[in-house]
Amino acid sequence: MRTFDKAYRLATRHPVYLIAAPIFLGLGVQALTKRGAEWLDVYVPAARALLRGGDIYAEGTSYLYPPFAALIAIPFAPLPNLLIRLGWYVINILAIVLLARSAWSISGGSRLEFTNVTDRREWFVLLIGTLCSVAYGLNTLAHQQTDLVIGALVLGGCCTLLRGRPVAAAFLIGLGAAFKGPPLLFAAYFIFRRNWLVAGLIVVVAVGVNLLPDLVSPPDTGIWLGRWLTRFVLPTAHFDSTLGNWGSALIYNQSLAGTVQRLANTALVARPSGLDVVAQHASIDNGTLKAIVYGTMLCMVALSAWATRNGGRKAWENSPQPQLPRIIAMEFAIVLILMLLMSPMSGLAHFVVLALPSLCLARLAVLGHRRIAIAAISVAAAGAFALNKDLVGGVAYDAILWSGGATVSAIALWLGCFAALANGDCQFEDFGSRAFIL
Repeated sequence: MRTFDKAYRLATRHPVYLIAAPIFLGLGVQALTKRGAEWLDVYVPAARALLRGGDIYAEGTSYLYPPFAALIAIPFAPLPNLLIRLGWYVINILAIVLLARSAWSISGGSRLEFTNVTDRREWFVLLIGTLCSVAYGLNTLAHQQTDLVIGALVLGGCCTLLRGRPVAAAFLIGLGAAFKGPPLLFAAYFIFRRNWLVAGLIVVVAVGVNLLPDLVSPPDTGIWLGRWLTRFVLPTAHFDSTLGNWGSALIYNQSLAGTVQRLANTALVARPSGLDVVAQHASIDNGTLKAIVYGTMLCMVALSAWATRNGGRKAWENSPQPQLPRIIAMEFAIVLILMLLMSPMSGLAHFVVLALPSLCLARLAVLGHRRIAIAAISVAAAGAFALNKDLVGGVAYDAILWSGGATVSAIALWLGCFAALANGDCQFEDFGSRAFIL
């Protein structure tokens, strides 16, 4: 009887874990058997090359990331493939827990229990927010990529900052940026916020840990970080470089650059085996495309900065007891969205960080009945649903992917967050303490 009571209390106090456990168990089988595991096929070979003194960025390599990730993969290098897959899958599950807890906490979520009738709206918020981001998390799990870990580090850092620990927060966000560069946008955000300590530490950590692989095995000349910059980053920044081109088929690039390039200069053609992306004669030249994309990015950044200033002022004026964490949560959400749209390459797996903006807008839609939030979250949910290949089928999936389904979803969420922040409409109900538990 006592065992039953303990199990019942565990189920009612932590129902999300109870629901998720069988799902993760089933996905674990897929992770151990599915072809195309990026951690096993890309990161671990780079770690082995680093250990034997080889060139981790040799010609033809699939490893296009900063050297830090190769260093992290070293403990996996001597293991058999099955243990590599299993170990990385367990790490990804832990990352999901941290990412979900952090996003729920930052967005203002309270403890969820089956026995509490007042939690019904909270459950609805969680459901909608999950629908808008779960497809991207499943994509990461299926292909054993690093983006869940990156998202967990970045969102964990944001959550840690709200709890008054700026040094730890900067360290976590800096580690996320060390895996891939786009989270460095948070350093720019904190400079804008005049939080020099956090901004500086993010850059120091991101750069510093990427110098550590040189202690294991330095390259013939220079440093690994410099080699990565010269071989992959700087060529894409050249004026004559092709927009949206970054080590992957263009159809998978859902950043603003990738989607604009695809829509302007490629066509989707029906084949007997399905749909295929075919390059067309450039209807819009590369310079014009870059002007459109970079101009759009600049406008989004400028509007986001204006909304941060204007919305924060309005929120403080409109509320006798303003809830600063709600305002900052929306600002974090906007930075995450811009991070995806402004990146030279954003695959579907990167979009798992949309969990935070999705939950923020879901809360505004469900509890605040804000029309703009409802419209934005509807578009995002539809886009995420359509990007589940198992649900819509291969042909529809390819068509939506080519059309930039994830890009449209991210832009919709940005518009919803921008409107809420610009109007100072980030608060509508008091949820109590900032320290929330999922």
